[in-house]
Formats: sequence, structure tokens, C-alpha cells
Amino acid sequence: MQNYQIFVEGETEERLLKELKVIGKIKKINLWDKDISKLLRTFKPNTAIFVIYDTDAMQSDTNIARFNANLAILKRHKYLAGILQQTENFEDELVYSCHQFRTVKDLFNAFNAVNADEFKTKFLKANNPLEILAKFGFDKYVLWQKPTNPNVLRAYH
Repeated sequence: MQNYQIFVEGETEERLLKELKVIGKIKKINLWDKDISKLLRTFKPNTAIFVIYDTDAMQSDTNIARFNANLAILKRHKYLAGILQQTENFEDELVYSCHQFRTVKDLFNAFNAVNADEFKTKFLKANNPLEILAKFGFDKYVLWQKPTNPNVLRAYH
């Protein structure tokens, strides 16, 4: 039986995927900063890993090199099943996925928030954030479908 894991960088992505009831274990891990090789022994042989990554985390050549090295390690050990790019950040991805939103400010207003930090707090505390997003035309099939950043090796897409 296949063991699915989804790596995300933040709590809001983790919450969204849990609300969407995706199959698999959702794990918060930042592959820009953390060396994945230390975690390899924790994966079962039949593990398929999907990585959802932010492009706003690409701060330096070192981060990009580490991220690509982590993907190469996962691929070499046959764990990497796919990667999905989140452009620029979680908030921008939700704006892109909700047909009635034009700006991040529209998203903040939907959650009665004035900035990104307040939005994240309210998103995490909301009883059903998907209901709020649905009012504004949320389409889960549009999530993470923008063109990928050229700094991430295309071999992993």
C-alpha cells in the first residue's frame, strides 16, 4: 500500500490541505532551510512525497541549492512523487484560486483581517475556512497551477 506524504512550509497550507481532506500525511517542513537526508530513515519504502513550496522563500543561492539538493535526494531514493509551486505565498495563491478576488486585500477583507499576520491567525482559527473561500468562488483545482519558477530545476516537475 502506498504511503502518501505532503510537505508544506506553513501552518496555513497545512490547515487548507486538512480541510480539503487530501489523502496522506501532511507534514510542515521547509526544504529551503532543512537538510532532508536526516529524515530519510523515517520514510517507509513505499512512501510517495509531494512537495508544496513557496517562491517567496527563495532568498539566496544557498537556499536554492539546498532546495534542489533536497529534491534530488528524494528523487534518488524514489520518494519524490511531485512538486507544486505556490506563487508567491499562501495569500497570493488563494487570491488566484478565488474567482472573485482581485487583490490580497480582498482576501483579507473576506476574513475581516487588515494584514497577512491577522489573516493567517483568522484563517487558522476559522471553523470552516473553505466555506468563507467558497463564497468568493474558490476553485481547489486552480491551486498551485501557475508556471514554475526557473530557479527550481524543471526535472522535478
